[in-house]
Amino acid sequence: MGVTSPKQTGMFAAGLGLAVLLAAGCGTRLPGGTDGLFTVPLAVEGQAVGDAIVDTGGGYEIMLRDDFGLPLVDRIEVFAFGGRAQVDVTAGFRYVAGGVSAATDAAIISTPICACNGVGFPFLRKTGTVLALDFDAGTAAFRADVPEVGAAFAFDPPPPRLAGFDSSFVRVDVEFGGSATPALALLDTGAARTLIHRALVPDAAVLPLAKQATVTLANPQLGAVAVSAGLYANQALPDVIIGADVMRTWGPRWYFTFAPRGGSCIVVLTAAPDGDPPSVSVASR
Repeated sequence: MGVTSPKQTGMFAAGLGLAVLLAAGCGTRLPGGTDGLFTVPLAVEGQAVGDAIVDTGGGYEIMLRDDFGLPLVDRIEVFAFGGRAQVDVTAGFRYVAGGVSAATDAAIISTPICACNGVGFPFLRKTGTVLALDFDAGTAAFRADVPEVGAAFAFDPPPPRLAGFDSSFVRVDVEFGGSATPALALLDTGAARTLIHRALVPDAAVLPLAKQATVTLANPQLGAVAVSAGLYANQALPDVIIGADVMRTWGPRWYFTFAPRGGSCIVVLTAAPDGDPPSVSVASR
């Protein structure tokens, strides 16, 4: 859909659902850096423009750190991790991300806190490519199929308040202080660190200055992981954002597939230890 007028830009914003979640990852790393997140080479209209973060927590098809000479046609309001933000919108163009060619009617320019290129889950759904992540090698690749067998599960539908944000949601139990609370979590490859809503951690809810809490996240297919998670109170975001720190502890290789609606994941799991659940190491954050 072209973005050449205020009316069309409004349609584009409605398509994004104003829930782009730009900064779930950007807000937990230095501005402009990738800090070990998965990236692929990006070219715009035949020009190499650096790497792009592969972001299953991004509700955009493509995000650019600069306009790279493309015409800017308007500005829209999106949700970033810290709240709403105004971003520029480009005209359409062709691009190649990680060897996969595509054309888009528009792209958003990243906010200053991020200043990075990215491709979100709409790119994966549109191109029908499988996202293959290898934590041991630190590489991301786009494939036509899944070459391994592992723990397999379908994505859950998004929560009603994020009905248009049909990405990689899974159910987890958030264990804290001897009790467990079921929650819907987003597997976010664009987040370096796991984050949870304060309401899931009673002590943090009454201690507004607390910035993190140690919890255990448990899933029937993936197992349990203890993590020191960052805390937030933004009601526009998922209850839990599972970042690369927890994902790499669950397993070294992940394969994300996005169907026209929903999708699925296959994970080659780390060998399950005896006793207490594994903890996210400081080095992995």
